[in-house]
Amino acid sequence: MSAQVLSAAPAVAVVLPSKRTAARARRDMVRSAGYYTLCMLVTLVVLSPVILVVGSSFKSSHSLFAVPPAVFPSSPTLASYQALFDTTPFLRNIVNSLVVGIVVSAVAVLVGTAGGYAIAREKFRGRAIIRIGSLVWYMFPPMLIMIPLYLEFSQVGLVNNDLGVGVAFLTFTIPFSVWMMTAFFQQVPYELDEAAWLDGASKWATLWRIALPIARPGMAACFVTAFMMTWGDYLYSVTLLSSGSTYTVGAGLNSLIGTVGIAYGQLLAGTVIVLVVPIGILAVGRKWFTRGLVSGALK
Repeated sequence: MSAQVLSAAPAVAVVLPSKRTAARARRDMVRSAGYYTLCMLVTLVVLSPVILVVGSSFKSSHSLFAVPPAVFPSSPTLASYQALFDTTPFLRNIVNSLVVGIVVSAVAVLVGTAGGYAIAREKFRGRAIIRIGSLVWYMFPPMLIMIPLYLEFSQVGLVNNDLGVGVAFLTFTIPFSVWMMTAFFQQVPYELDEAAWLDGASKWATLWRIALPIARPGMAACFVTAFMMTWGDYLYSVTLLSSGSTYTVGAGLNSLIGTVGIAYGQLLAGTVIVLVVPIGILAVGRKWFTRGLVSGALK
């Protein structure tokens, strides 16, 4: 009778976590929970004014001053929005801001791209001064140049028209665009330009066929940033504009604060509309905006 050979299954070693490892895991879990809780609280505190403005914009004139106040009304209404467009030229103000913002941002990107490429690629005397000067000028307080700017504009007829406001906006969007695009072009390898020159391309052809396609994320981020700077402006709009038909949204909102009273409902509705435009732009161009700010096109 043949002996049967029983094969034993291989033994599997089970390693139980030590008490020190389990305690460390619990500490990490508690630390992560505390960190995310703190982030949620900070986010809630930061967004609480925005939430309050949005909720109050849908309240009636009587419920705005109800005690105790409610964040969101029990019976939402669009009366404040309707009154805003029926009694004020706010729709015209939105159109003015869009036109001025788009034109100013396009000019700033065009000049900033050309200037940034020249500073990053060409070697000429005063290059460092121009780059540092553009950043210093952008950081210069606009209140200090507002009075001489107003005096100059009043002599050439640029007061109380959107052209003058656009020119005023260019005084800080162009320096910012030059500084931003210079930093972007410096991240692009110089060997790409040299390879194009070896193939017989001129400097203009290199800029048009090599640099500009690579610089699209930076140009998009520059355009969005310049538009945000012009869209939310208050100082230049209130100082240079004096009639409702030429107001931008900043001056239009300021006109709702009168000497007799304040149209709180219309002011809240206009604030929500002003917030929607940049949020929508960031939501649509988020990918381009992030790529342009964080890195260059080549990695």
